[in-house]
Amino acid sequence: MGESVDVKRDGAVARVVMHRKGNNAIAEDLMSELAAAFGELGNDPSVRAIVLASEYEKYFSVGADLTSLAGIDRESPNAADEIALFMRRMNHHFNAIERCPKPVIAAINGHALGGGSELTLCCDFRIMVEDGRSRIGQTESSLGIIPGAGGTQRLPRLIGRARATRFLIESTRLSAREAAQADLPRPRRSPSR
Repeated sequence: MGESVDVKRDGAVARVVMHRKGNNAIAEDLMSELAAAFGELGNDPSVRAIVLASEYEKYFSVGADLTSLAGIDRESPNAADEIALFMRRMNHHFNAIERCPKPVIAAINGHALGGGSELTLCCDFRIMVEDGRSRIGQTESSLGIIPGAGGTQRLPRLIGRARATRFLIESTRLSAREAAQADLPRPRRSPSR
């Protein structure tokens, strides 16, 4: 379908597979291709469910591609406006996934951190591999920033404000088992175990 996303169909199930630069760092190209794929599949009557997955074994998505913000001069009087515009565009794309009229399942086969975790929160269901390595979490506060793609709203709606606030502030990285205990994804055993 595009340079960062492929759509694979198996009967009534469509798989949207991310493959951006080895780790699916979230940037405009990936998100616009995801939004287009979900828009098309959401309107396709032959599609009954959509699985969002990664081509990469170790990474579902490592979060925002911070290099895409590197071109913004932080000393410029317009810096805040440029960052806000970037975040509005990202939220627009995330909302396209969240509003998809078909059930969307995040197949989390590796790390889903920061914006990658926010991406899973746009899905109706999250299933995460339990491989002893993979982690999920809103890790932005460890970088001195806040989740900018809806994590501060979606996570509290999903697991409650008190637990979400702790995870957001502490940049907690959860294994599949820990995340399931927090009512995030349901773990599944790694095929290699």
